[in-house]
Amino acid sequence: MADTREHRGPHPEDARWFSPEAIPILRRAVEDYSWLLSHGYTERASLKLVGDRFMLSARQRVAV
Repeated sequence: MADTREHRGPHPEDARWFSPEAIPILRRAVEDYSWLLSHGYTERASLKLVGDRFMLSARQRVAV
């Protein structure tokens, strides 16, 4: 059976959420997320803490 999925394209807010100004914030979020994971925090709790701290959108949290 052929794959009939279609890419829906970028979210309308992607240009803002992943803009050059947002990249440093996302990098700091990844650093904090990595630190939490390396210190025994669960993935879910770590992502919640980091996402809330940096006020990340759901798409940004997935990217982290």
